[in-house]
Amino acid sequence: MRVRARLLGILSGLLLVGAGAGAVWADYYAYTRTPRRSPVSVIVMTWELSADEIDSMNEYWADAYPQATLLGSCSRKYNCHSYAWYAQFATSVWINDPARYWTDGSYVRTTTVPPRSGEKVFYPGDADGSHSAVSQGGGIMVSKWGQAPLMRHGLKYGPYYMAVYRSYRRAQ
Repeated sequence: MRVRARLLGILSGLLLVGAGAGAVWADYYAYTRTPRRSPVSVIVMTWELSADEIDSMNEYWADAYPQATLLGSCSRKYNCHSYAWYAQFATSVWINDPARYWTDGSYVRTTTVPPRSGEKVFYPGDADGSHSAVSQGGGIMVSKWGQAPLMRHGLKYGPYYMAVYRSYRRAQ
């Protein structure tokens, strides 16, 4: 019964726009879970940028941040928080607020400077929003920049306010 209710809740968030061959799926809200099984609200992204948009944006970001390395193309299907906290591969899940991952005890704060390899890094940000990354050690991070590419970059190098950060490791 519980699984059926959850499935119906997810399916009720789907919208079919148009009809026939021109029909497209719209994005919808769902939930994923932290390692300690706490629910995290997500947006399931159902459509992608065009090939021309992706190529143009990849070129822009590579030129704008020459000290960063492009690891994966632009995509609207996932963001920094879903990459860092949910899965280190391209998904169709966008997370706006990753705080549940540490407030439920799934991850604990560390004090290592720079963060160790594998630690999650959360930048509280400013009015433009927060950001998350995964440390590769030695001050090198990997993160997804919104709809922009997946990038390898320095701890405090990127399009976000990165002067302040907190690092976390998976709780035992």
